[in-house]
Amino acid sequence: MSSTDTGAGTAAAQKLTFATMTAMVVGSMVGAGVFSLPRRFAQETGIAGALVAWVIAGAGMLMLACVFRPWLATGRIAI
Repeated sequence: MSSTDTGAGTAAAQKLTFATMTAMVVGSMVGAGVFSLPRRFAQETGIAGALVAWVIAGAGMLMLACVFRPWLATGRIAI
């Protein structure tokens, strides 16, 4: 391949910005944690700890849903 030939791989590699690559790394780390954390948590706490964690997480999600419900109903989201 000559130095003037621009292949598809070169063009695709040039489109990856620093922000894109950072997002890919953060996404992989979060994704790995999502799958490894529950297993380790279950090994350490047993079934009782897992049930308590599910109840706390569920209550937190319900609270978030109640907080954001007025904004979602009106179509306005305050940022």
